[in-house]
Amino acid sequence: MPIIARNHRQDAWQPLKDWPSDTYVQWGGRGVVLRADDEGGSYSTAFFEAMPAGGGFIRGEGKSIEEAEADAFARFAKEDACRPHRWGRRGYTNGGAKCLRCGSFRTAFKPIYEIGAWRAPLSATELSLLQMGGTRQRADDAPDVNRRRRHLYLRARLAGLTIPDAGDETDEDEFEQICRVLVARWFASRLPEMTSTEERPKSSLMGEVFDRMHLRSLMRDAIELGFLPPEMAPA
Repeated sequence: MPIIARNHRQDAWQPLKDWPSDTYVQWGGRGVVLRADDEGGSYSTAFFEAMPAGGGFIRGEGKSIEEAEADAFARFAKEDACRPHRWGRRGYTNGGAKCLRCGSFRTAFKPIYEIGAWRAPLSATELSLLQMGGTRQRADDAPDVNRRRRHLYLRARLAGLTIPDAGDETDEDEFEQICRVLVARWFASRLPEMTSTEERPKSSLMGEVFDRMHLRSLMRDAIELGFLPPEMAPA
């Protein structure tokens, strides 16, 4: 049995495929996907997401969660059978890489840092990571992962977002709630610059898609916590 996301552990539906026991999984009956191609717009689909312990992210889609899991498992089997992977940056500068053979994605290179990147505005995607307690150092994470967490923590503080240090004694849920409130307050106080296309840092096409998605989520969260009025809710 794989590691099931906490919010799904009591679900009536459980994974049907023979996932490795160290793979983290989550799913949903209805997710909205923003297109990054010429078709534009968005579509709704059931989805199943898996994060193997060895790295990478696998997402399957379908008319039902069962179909989505089958799609994800087929992708996992294809990636698992590909040895050795042939990694290429494919435009990623954050260390991410895609296999030229099977198309799998994971961190395989050292990041390429842009001069002055420390002072670049925080993106909506980075704020979402901060909101989820993404700066918390974990003993079981690879050193480069914790370095990226520290890098994000310092960039946030440089931008005026004072995320606290999370010691081992800090409860994980409590830390996430603290981060959620701090990010929502900071986001609401800088709404004009966060929603301005001129102020936001430049990103890849897929990066822009994820930023728009996270921006809507940040807006909803700031409204839910009372930092923005309800009438500002995204359509």
